[in-house]
Amino acid sequence: MFNFSYLPIVVALDFFNKKDILNFIDQINPTLCRVKIGINTFMLFGYRLIDLLHKRGFKIFLDLKFHDIPNTVLSSIEIAAKMGVWMVDIHAVSGKGVLLEARNVLDRFYGDVPLLISVTLLTSLNDHDLIDLGISFSTYNYTELLAKLSYDCGMDGVVCSGYEANNLKIKFGKNFKLIVPGIRCYNDNCNDQKRIINPIKAKKIGIDYIVIGRPIINSLNPLKKIKDILFSINS
Repeated sequence: MFNFSYLPIVVALDFFNKKDILNFIDQINPTLCRVKIGINTFMLFGYRLIDLLHKRGFKIFLDLKFHDIPNTVLSSIEIAAKMGVWMVDIHAVSGKGVLLEARNVLDRFYGDVPLLISVTLLTSLNDHDLIDLGISFSTYNYTELLAKLSYDCGMDGVVCSGYEANNLKIKFGKNFKLIVPGIRCYNDNCNDQKRIINPIKAKKIGIDYIVIGRPIINSLNPLKKIKDILFSINS
């Protein structure tokens, strides 16, 4: 059996019924990937899905992108930690005060502490979208600004696109985790993602975790798809 030294894959569990999600997770291996639960999936299945995935050995990225008034965000972070998830995220634009307090909440937590990640800029947005929002920065510079804020506030890393990742890894070092969605293999449809890269380039940049959804969950053989990606980036 091939020994994969680089295991960056986080599979986005974007399903809309329980039968499909159970069928899918029975086909993949928790030693080869982690899984991500987003807002839609969590709204449909809630904590019971987290419990089920834990029992099957999966590490979970709870991707709810918390962004609310401080008390709501902080209590949500604490609840996520009590659920035993591996990673949780918060929008960087929540501000310095919220980011610092979120860090403090987890630093005081008794138990396994999840990675605390901040979301910089959604990969569905580009420079034109920022102009529409009245933001004068480019996506590249705006992402760097939010990443620096996150780094200064003690976040474990950020969610960013592959286009900014190399710059952020150089500026903030190897211990600052980069989580990159919008990963597509060469023959995959880009769908609603705009700032995308492929897995091989992700490894060269030094990206820590790559979030892949449709290319894996729509595959006829998702385990083979995962292994093929791992072979390509570990060979």
